[in-house]
Amino acid sequence: MYVIENALLNVVKNKGRNILLGIIIFAIIVATVIAMAINNTSAAIIDEYKTRFCSEVTIAPKVQQPMGGGNKSNTPGDSITPEQNVAFAQSEYLKSSELTSSLVCYSDALQAIDQNSGNGNNNNVSVSGGRGGFGGDSSNATMRLRGDSFADFEAGNRRLTGGSKMPTADGECIVSTDFADLNSLVVGDSITLSAGLFNMENEVEAVDVSLKIVGTYDDVTEEYGGAVSKTAYQNRRNEILTNFNTLFNAQSEGLSGVAINAAYYLKSPDLLSDFEAEIRTKGLPDTYKVSTDEAAYRKMITPVEGLQDISLTFLIIVLILGAAIMILLSIISIRERKYEIGVLRAMGMKKKKIMLGLWTEIIAVTCICFILGMGAGVTLSQPVSDMLLAGQVQSATSSTNPYATNIKPLDKVNVSVNGITALEIFGISILLASVAGVVSISKITKYEPIKILMERN
Repeated sequence: MYVIENALLNVVKNKGRNILLGIIIFAIIVATVIAMAINNTSAAIIDEYKTRFCSEVTIAPKVQQPMGGGNKSNTPGDSITPEQNVAFAQSEYLKSSELTSSLVCYSDALQAIDQNSGNGNNNNVSVSGGRGGFGGDSSNATMRLRGDSFADFEAGNRRLTGGSKMPTADGECIVSTDFADLNSLVVGDSITLSAGLFNMENEVEAVDVSLKIVGTYDDVTEEYGGAVSKTAYQNRRNEILTNFNTLFNAQSEGLSGVAINAAYYLKSPDLLSDFEAEIRTKGLPDTYKVSTDEAAYRKMITPVEGLQDISLTFLIIVLILGAAIMILLSIISIRERKYEIGVLRAMGMKKKKIMLGLWTEIIAVTCICFILGMGAGVTLSQPVSDMLLAGQVQSATSSTNPYATNIKPLDKVNVSVNGITALEIFGISILLASVAGVVSISKITKYEPIKILMERN
């Protein structure tokens, strides 16, 4: 205990020497905090965006590759069937999948919003039938059935009214409050909708879908969502929401036309080739290409990767130069205290106790500098990151084909220092101080006390 107390007193007594050493340690810690904060944050962002862009699978015709994930199978011939979409979603290589369905429909007993306003579609308005993106024959359609399409609830654009619940079981549905008020519908009512599906001869066959209303929802979405042709089944208030299986089961053997949109998310981007091989065996036509949006990932993340490389290089240089300067200053400091060490040795103090005392001094200085350096480093991390990233964004923008993707590179990285990073920096600081102390102390303690005292005389 005496050795440690004496060491702490020496820190105060030898102010000039320790202030010089402290300035170097402080500078090293500040630089380390900035570099590690930027490096760790950049690594986390790279992993996040790699998972986001390189894990979502795009399955699309090779002739025309649409932007975004998923696929729509509404054309005859070499197309993906709903059954294949469901089979693809059961792959062991997927982390998750999202299957949604859509089918336009009509009812003689129910009236759609805008059905008779001139904008809507009714029996007196001629609308071309066929396999549109909404699914099914649209000749007489006034409403639209959607399966498992609940993204607007998560976004806050729709919300259930009091006493309502989401459709979970087959045959359950929810309708907009506007639609319910127009048709005097309440929770618990049953409705029957008709839809046109296509047989093997591509002829339209009517099918009925029976549903039970289990809830209503308020809707603040744009009614037509920018649609050019404002027909009733395109009005968002006329959407009747149910689960995926309700629409999937409405398509009996020999019939087709339900529009299926599927999004697949891999457990790892490296599994893309394995997933493609599996779904090829499940019937994916050769006319379809399986890919991920790597171009968007590369464009968005390139500046961050450059930022990470700069911070890592800077960190290595700081640690190497910092360690060398600390060792040099420690050797000079210990040489000035050679006589003090010789006296202590002559008095019978063992080498280990002397080394412990000197090590305690440098650790005490390091701990003080760590507290100050962490504060300064955290404060400077964000401005330094913004300055470096601005240069990387400019470089990436000038070297990237602007027509490759509309996604912009990341121009802001919110740098932060978590507890783990702080502990890592503290460990590095202690390690550097220990290495510098051991190297310098070993230079002196290897001499015998009498030799040290004779050199003094």
